[in-house]
Amino acid sequence: MTSPRTNPRPDPRPKVRLTEEKETLLATLYGRAVDSRAKRPILGDTLAADTVQRLDYDFRKMRLSRGNAAGVALRARQLDVWTAGFLARHEEATVVHLGCGLDSRVHRLDPGPGVRWFDVDYPEVIALRRQLYPERAGYTTVPSSVTDPAWVTQIPPDRPTVIVAEGLLMYLTEEDGTALLRRLMDRVPSGELAFDAFSRFAIRVQWLNRAVVKAGARLHWGTDTAGIAALSPKLEIVENFSAMEIPGIEKLSAGSRLAARMSAKLPAVRDMARMYRGGWGGGGGRGGGGGAGPAGPSGPNWPTWQRGPHGGGPRTGAGRGRCPGPRPLPARPSPSARPSARPPVRPSARLPVCPSATVKPPATRRNPACTAARRPRPPAPRGRIRHPA
Repeated sequence: MTSPRTNPRPDPRPKVRLTEEKETLLATLYGRAVDSRAKRPILGDTLAADTVQRLDYDFRKMRLSRGNAAGVALRARQLDVWTAGFLARHEEATVVHLGCGLDSRVHRLDPGPGVRWFDVDYPEVIALRRQLYPERAGYTTVPSSVTDPAWVTQIPPDRPTVIVAEGLLMYLTEEDGTALLRRLMDRVPSGELAFDAFSRFAIRVQWLNRAVVKAGARLHWGTDTAGIAALSPKLEIVENFSAMEIPGIEKLSAGSRLAARMSAKLPAVRDMARMYRGGWGGGGGRGGGGGAGPAGPSGPNWPTWQRGPHGGGPRTGAGRGRCPGPRPLPARPSPSARPSARPPVRPSARLPVCPSATVKPPATRRNPACTAARRPRPPAPRGRIRHPA
């Protein structure tokens, strides 16, 4: 008697069918997961580690080092700090996350009820994202290419808006990238831009980027600070720095810090990747990177060292957007305001100095052997010397 044929148990893990630039989002996801398993994580994204375990994908073939994973976590943390600082200043705001991939930023920051959040990416990426992350109030996913102008009409124009783009702009052409950012800045009256960009030199040597080569993707847009400033006359760049100088780089290993210091001495290598924060319409405050206090986000997934003094969002530096920031040094007094090292002497108290009253230096004791060695020898006698018989 034969047993009835039973259907195999379905695999609960979602299949990953992404190619080219879409597949590169798995490298950033894996980088955040590797960082969360470190002894002292930089970002502490435990949801990324859980997502990696749930996906049916062999992440081992990426061969991502701990140094590269730390770099991914530092970039994500800096964009989190800038976004949280904007939401701390605007309780009712809009967040547009371009090329969101499988990033859990909305869950890490956990914004308040007055924030509307839009995650934009390709339809197949959004479909995979909906299988992994739960829905939440005020959160909307937009299944569309970021370069398609039709989806921009979904963004409400009545609130300050922060636009976040992590690891995206270099995959666009210069025409598509500039048109996208200008379209969004024209849509809302005020807001901020927070993103990273590659230089032209980084585009020329993209064959060194292992994640890009493995996915078969291609980078297109390389720019610099002048190119970003030329996007729009109303855009003001508030902060920008090299990825080699990103706040928190001191948390890397000694070998990674040494490599960053050596690379920073070469301008072309130092400026291959830069972080930018800019604003328009009065939305880009100089203290825009400031920390979120009681009114800011209070996400439970924030590491303890990143939380503010009231249990709120990330703790940042004084007006610099760095997390955590150093204490400001006290103001140094001007030379005219400094106290004199010795009290001034009144002219009447000065005594005349006799020219003959000079003080001779004390006599030094000399070694007789050294003194005899330094005495000049007598000159040798001239003529023939007769010796006694």
